[in-house]
Amino acid sequence: MRLNTESLESTKLPVQIVVAAMMVAILALAYYSGDLYELQMQEDHFVEWLSVALFAIGGAIRMRRAVRARRVFDGLVALFSFFVAGEEFSWGQRLIGYTPPDWFLSPNVQQEATLHNFAGVFGRPKWSLIFVLVGYGIVLPLASRLAATRKLMDKVGATPPPEPLIPWYAMTVA
Repeated sequence: MRLNTESLESTKLPVQIVVAAMMVAILALAYYSGDLYELQMQEDHFVEWLSVALFAIGGAIRMRRAVRARRVFDGLVALFSFFVAGEEFSWGQRLIGYTPPDWFLSPNVQQEATLHNFAGVFGRPKWSLIFVLVGYGIVLPLASRLAATRKLMDKVGATPPPEPLIPWYAMTVA
């Protein structure tokens, strides 16, 4: 069952405007108020909570669409989004004030209730993130242009991000 992309197509311009405005705001803050910028980039501040909210909301929207259209890959993308949201705020560790056991914290780079900070398992999370961003945000939309690839994507229930978002994924990777 192919996902109706009309709703995705109608969001191209608003999404571009919102993303551009966010990028301009972040760059302006960094330029005009470096101290405030650095503060907002820290744990438990605006940028982290915005990331949590966006990944959670994106995961909920994707999961709803995936379940309704019975698209397995899209459901996995939604679960990944929920996972990233949870990891971003350390699964509520500081929010509710719990401390994981020492056996869990000792190999953890940031001493948090997160999996992505196990350098021995995941290497550098930055490179894992870059791999995901390139694969999902750049390769998948470009591959969907090919009929054979599009047919395979439909079979596994993979909906690529809209092509106009490719430059934003590329900027994020850079």
